[in-house]
Amino acid sequence: MGYFSQRKRHERENIFMQIMLAVLGVQCLLLFLPAERVPGFIDDFLFQIYIVNLLVLIFSVCKKRIWFSTAFAVFLLINYAHLAASANLFFNQRVVAEHRVLVRDIERRPPEIEGTGMVKLRSGHLNLGHNEPALFYTFEKNLHVFTIVKIDLRQLNASQRQTALKNLGRFIKMQDDPVIVLGDFGVPVWKPVMQKFLADTMLQVKNRLVLSGRRSVFNPLAVPQYYVLAFNNVGVEDIDVKFRHRLREVETVVEFY
Repeated sequence: MGYFSQRKRHERENIFMQIMLAVLGVQCLLLFLPAERVPGFIDDFLFQIYIVNLLVLIFSVCKKRIWFSTAFAVFLLINYAHLAASANLFFNQRVVAEHRVLVRDIERRPPEIEGTGMVKLRSGHLNLGHNEPALFYTFEKNLHVFTIVKIDLRQLNASQRQTALKNLGRFIKMQDDPVIVLGDFGVPVWKPVMQKFLADTMLQVKNRLVLSGRRSVFNPLAVPQYYVLAFNNVGVEDIDVKFRHRLREVETVVEFY
């Protein structure tokens, strides 16, 4: 490649990295605003922004642009810290388990719950408000009693979701035994409404981020909204998305001690 061609390519690379530097810099600054003032599209696609940040960092390192690489590395740490504070990005949170339960959460259907030595004690519908029900099931397994709650908050607006999570939180606090909540919350876990719910209930996210679309097992542009929430003694061994009869099915192996 000739000198002028190399120079033009070098200039194009610099322009690209300068643009990305400005965009990612502004985005990271916005994360330091009060949570309710962070633009919604940044919260929704924060994981995708993190991946773009990582790719740009790798590109700048390969091109040996030290100053660009340093700046992108700082931005990456800021984005990672914001994500990792509330979510598991690539791996499920596991525990040293004595018991395992398989939960098949099928869209618009009651979940299928399987496990050896389980006895169902009760089940029912919990009204979260705005005619939004949640299904709950209480089991005993080898002298361990636990409750599984399935929710789907995709159709709720921000105000309705806040009310639903508040009512769900009341239900969880009334239980004497461990509670596992799973389903589509309609928003990423790092949204303020989810952060408040986790703080109030002391639940934790147990699964890796699930990036699935309405009709696709994997969609890199999907907003991660599906979570398994539980206390310290519960982990997730595996989580997998499938489609059965055109309905999305999230198959989760929950483990606990």
